[in-house]
Amino acid sequence: MKNQIVENVKPCCIFSYADAPTAIKHFEYEVLENFGKIVRNEDGTIKHYTYIWDRGGRSAVRCKKCGAVFLYQWTEFDGYYLGKSDEYYESYFLVKDLDEAILLNNNYNGFKLEMEFKGLKIWTIDDVWHWNKEDTK
Repeated sequence: MKNQIVENVKPCCIFSYADAPTAIKHFEYEVLENFGKIVRNEDGTIKHYTYIWDRGGRSAVRCKKCGAVFLYQWTEFDGYYLGKSDEYYESYFLVKDLDEAILLNNNYNGFKLEMEFKGLKIWTIDDVWHWNKEDTK
């Protein structure tokens, strides 16, 4: 993924907090567009899924405080068959605008987006919030 994202995006106000867990508690957003769980080709066949594990989806959201736009992705890992409880993962990828969120949604499956996105993001693993704020300076 070309790193056009980092250069042209004003950080969201949540990145001004001391840490990711505090930031996410103050994050208020509105949904701009729900992309669902599948991206389809023009002929209706499945192009890719918008999540990594067993269930999930994506949407574009906007911060109610500063107007920053994120591509939001969530996924659920069904641990039942492994004798574990289900695990939930959420990621917010800071993007330039709704058009960029649509572009990323249409071109990157869940795994590829998680691995190749180079801009600011905030995510949860095992109910602990993290961010890459220091890595993108």
